[in-house]
Amino acid sequence: MKKIVVFVALCLLATNIFAAKTDNNITAIKALAERVVPSVADQFEWRVLPAKGGDRWELSSEDGKIVIAGNNAGSMAVGLNHYLKYYCLTEVSWYAADPVVLPATLPSVDTPVSAKARVKDRFFL
Repeated sequence: MKKIVVFVALCLLATNIFAAKTDNNITAIKALAERVVPSVADQFEWRVLPAKGGDRWELSSEDGKIVIAGNNAGSMAVGLNHYLKYYCLTEVSWYAADPVVLPATLPSVDTPVSAKARVKDRFFL
């Protein structure tokens, strides 16, 4: 009986840790979208994928929203960049004064797109 209680407690702890990480990733990517594309940030839906097989992201449309899924906020940011670059035909500049010019209506993603990091360790700057 004691083993069952310990097992259940560990399962609950793991679930809470995963939920906290999920919440942190969603909070981070939503904040990024609010900074980069504030006028359409509410038209995106964010989903966290299980962290297996390296960093990856998926892009699709569902119920009028652009769905970007990734195993962490960084992967979802790469998915957002892909969507802006290849579907909205715009780019995000280093210069805050350069606006991100978007089409009047966000294009849907007719065929789901996904990608995975080609290397295990990456860095930026």
